[in-house]
Amino acid sequence: MGYAFVVDVGGWASGAVIHYRGTSRCAVIWRFMSLFSNRYVVAFCVPVGVLLIGVLAKKVTRATRGWQRDDFYLGFELALAAIAGDLDYLLGLAGGRFSGAVAPLIFLVAALVSLLWLIAERQDWATAAPSFKQIFRLCFLSNVVGGGLLVAFILLVKGIKATT
Repeated sequence: MGYAFVVDVGGWASGAVIHYRGTSRCAVIWRFMSLFSNRYVVAFCVPVGVLLIGVLAKKVTRATRGWQRDDFYLGFELALAAIAGDLDYLLGLAGGRFSGAVAPLIFLVAALVSLLWLIAERQDWATAAPSFKQIFRLCFLSNVVGGGLLVAFILLVKGIKATT
């Protein structure tokens, strides 16, 4: 005898419920949508997702085989994502609420200064002989600064609030 599954979707955020063999026991398999209302989960998942997509995009677009350290130098791209998000937010405020534009403007200045520092780090260390310092500064420190800018934008400027 085969197994029969019936999927009941009770709403977008409620998740799918699987009824196994028509019994009254239900197993909830899809409740992760409520996680995206938590500001800390969003602030962590967005930069990590952008980081992974960036790594895979660099790997796929490069014609040579194998992974290279350069695939993981993503601080610059993460900082640009934070700046793009902030500029989009500022342009959305152009409709009339300029009183709320102080924090996004301060963030924009800080992000541009950080971007210039990331560019300088990349220029100084990308062509250097492979060493622990190069890996630390480009694979770790630059990614932390770029990811930190994206997290700061999401938490401080955009202000994603947890809904209860």
